[in-house]
Amino acid sequence: MAGRKTKSGHVPRAIALAALAVSALAACTPADGAEVYDQGRVVDEMASHVDEGTADAYTATYQLTGGVTVTVVHTPTPYRDAYIFPDGRYVSTPEFQMTCDAATCTLTDPLPTNAPLDTDAIAEAGGPGFISVQDVMSLLTKAALDKSAELTPGDDTLVAEHANCASVDGLTGGASTKFRTCVTDRGVLGRFTGSFHDAPVDQLLVGYSQNADENVFTPPSGWKLVDQRSK
Repeated sequence: MAGRKTKSGHVPRAIALAALAVSALAACTPADGAEVYDQGRVVDEMASHVDEGTADAYTATYQLTGGVTVTVVHTPTPYRDAYIFPDGRYVSTPEFQMTCDAATCTLTDPLPTNAPLDTDAIAEAGGPGFISVQDVMSLLTKAALDKSAELTPGDDTLVAEHANCASVDGLTGGASTKFRTCVTDRGVLGRFTGSFHDAPVDQLLVGYSQNADENVFTPPSGWKLVDQRSK
């Protein structure tokens, strides 16, 4: 999996961490670690869907606890991602990263090609109660390599789409010890129920389309723009 690229030539940032796990799992065989090997195959299948999903433009809408709505938008060419929260946003494009909060958007230097998205910046923009697919894949990677963790595969149907799921319990050394999550066949995060950094998360995919609104990659109308990119 580590060498796969999308049609745009990118190794998808959502699976950069999962690719490392597969490299580690390649050293395991059913003889010396059957359980870890099987759990790794579950994670690899879910990561493969995320990989394939980045080849298409899409808009995914999530409902969080309390009815809060979050929108995630992706385009493959150019390779861009936007996380739109009620009071802020995080955007990554080839030209800049943008974080928005309190009616101010700040531009910083773009990420290096194929670098993982800044999940700390996403979390800061969104606050507790939301988790990105990047962080989900990181948790699943840890679970696949943790012999004390129990990872049980499953299935679900979300927005009329089949989804591969995993229930994890007993994870140690991670930002969550117990959770259930799903990835749809189109490669987007479908569900996460559990805790993340001690905050409860109940996140459900409620809408999906293969369209992307160009406006989400720019500051909201009327918001102040601060450019801190290096010259």
